[in-house]
Amino acid sequence: MIQTEYLTIKELLVASLKDEIAPIFYFDTNVILDIIDRRKESSLKLYDFLIQKNWNMVTSIFAKVEIYETKQKDKFREKKESQNWAKDRIRKNMEKRDLTNNELEIAKEQVDSSLIDVIKHFNTFTYLIHEGWSIAEDIKGITNLTDKDSIHLAEALSISCHIFLTRDQFLLNIARNYIFSANPDEIMDILQ
Repeated sequence: MIQTEYLTIKELLVASLKDEIAPIFYFDTNVILDIIDRRKESSLKLYDFLIQKNWNMVTSIFAKVEIYETKQKDKFREKKESQNWAKDRIRKNMEKRDLTNNELEIAKEQVDSSLIDVIKHFNTFTYLIHEGWSIAEDIKGITNLTDKDSIHLAEALSISCHIFLTRDQFLLNIARNYIFSANPDEIMDILQ
């Protein structure tokens, strides 16, 4: 775990509220999707709170790539459901998506326009430097995390963020071994 003088997330947040520290929050892709798609109230409330406090929010450039993939999968699912494909058939063919260039461009434009509104409040997009890739390799080598999740956690660690935000319970359980980690619900409970 990153060395900090605070023993709990609550202590860190209390110190932040007293302006003793300017916390850095790393957003996993699923939390950004919560905000873009307006699907989880706690993520939206936390995002708005962090903007109001002018606290640091970061994510990975890799999150943008993941969001493209998610939206392409959504577009493929919608297309195949309209063609009356069975859910099992859609799932089996998801990795062999046959979206046209036009459909891909529409999905990309939708992501870009919605992402611009959200990301403008972030301090930065991170990307792994050499040491970060070593961290990602180490994490991947000793955990059952996916490649994507290993990269997100490594990026959070390499920039020494204070709190890693995710809704992925499996990732959350592993991330807690390395860094203060929580889902937005937990953070909002503490802040309230």
